[in-house]
Amino acid sequence: MHLAELPEAVRTRVIAAAAVAVAAAPIEQLPAAVAAVARFAPAKRARSGAAVLAAAVESDAGFRALVATAVRDLAGPSAADSPGAYRPAADTPVALTDSPAADEADDVTAVALAYLAGAEVPQAALRRLRDQHSLAAARRRITELEREIDALAGRLAGESAAGGSAGIRPDANSSNGSAAELARLAAQAQNLQGRLREQGVRLRQARDEAEAARAELQELRHTAAQQRDRQQAEVARLEDRVAMLNRRNEAMHTATVTGREAQQRERGAADRRIELLLTALAQSVTGLRREWSLQSGGELPGDRVAAELRAGHRPAAPVSRVEQVSELLAVPGAHLIVDGYNVTKTGYPQLTLTDQRDRLIRSLSALAARTSAEITVVFDGAAVRTPPPAGRKIRVLFSPPEVIADDVIRRLVAAEPVGRTLLVVTSDRAIADDVAAAGAQVVPSELLLRVVHPLG
Repeated sequence: MHLAELPEAVRTRVIAAAAVAVAAAPIEQLPAAVAAVARFAPAKRARSGAAVLAAAVESDAGFRALVATAVRDLAGPSAADSPGAYRPAADTPVALTDSPAADEADDVTAVALAYLAGAEVPQAALRRLRDQHSLAAARRRITELEREIDALAGRLAGESAAGGSAGIRPDANSSNGSAAELARLAAQAQNLQGRLREQGVRLRQARDEAEAARAELQELRHTAAQQRDRQQAEVARLEDRVAMLNRRNEAMHTATVTGREAQQRERGAADRRIELLLTALAQSVTGLRREWSLQSGGELPGDRVAAELRAGHRPAAPVSRVEQVSELLAVPGAHLIVDGYNVTKTGYPQLTLTDQRDRLIRSLSALAARTSAEITVVFDGAAVRTPPPAGRKIRVLFSPPEVIADDVIRRLVAAEPVGRTLLVVTSDRAIADDVAAAGAQVVPSELLLRVVHPLG
């Protein structure tokens, strides 16, 4: 679109901005023709140099950019009052529309900047400016018609007054001429009134169209503002969501790394504990071999059993020395099972059963403190209850109803794995034979009393 095709208000704004731009720009940056205009007085630049400035704006892109900057400077809060703002002629009546001057100035600025930038001119603003121009032209034409009607009415009144005061009685020809003139003037006045009404209708239509365009513009602005607010809110929500997901991912990554490191440390610690246990076990085995002075080449267990079968099996002889008892209790994992009342009735039968139990349990607790053996003492009597011994734990069992302590001892021996060091303290021959046949070492009750009461 060329400058000549734009509304008058836009052309005026562009030329005014160009006059300001040539005064502010260095002379060497201006085209040669415009440089001459720059030397004019400020009031003369836009008036006398308008053609030169318009040609430069049309042909020189650099100068057009300078003019665009000047247009922005002129378009401020009081853009309507700026030097380049559109103003109606001095003889133009008051505007017949409700459009504020600031809105018109905004449209002028928008169209001028779009033209100077080479962008598409906003059609809504262009339409409003053309409507304003049409309204101004209509107002001027109505004013002219009203003046013509007033002049014609005055002229008729003057002619009528002049004819009456002179007492002239026109002849038929002059009367016919005056009548014809009056008829012509009346027709002309009626024609002018019709044209005035037509202009009024067009003016109202133009005003209605301008009002509708302004309402449409306001609606578009309101809708655009709502869409912008919704988009900004949605963008903010999405940004918050992305930030939250990033924080969650970082936390999960940190937790995963920390958990993996903790698992590696735990596994390393567990492996280290197992290694220490294996090392201790190996050292214990080596120590046992050295302490027991194990020798290879001895008789195989199978050969020994075969020999015993040929010679007739006889249970092992009971332990007869205190030193043997101490050595057996020192074996790792040894288990000492005591026939409770058999021992107490052998050692201190004069005491009550309760005192017998308490004394034996205290003696066995002291023995447990000196050795690492597991100790279980069995008494007859399902209804008897006694508190557990203080200090090292001693397992105290009472036979259930209709079961004797001898059977409980037999079950304990049968439950032990083959190869574990097992000592059963009793002087009951039947129990001694059964447990000896099951592989247990039999310790007489008198011998245990000597062990737990060495000075007794």
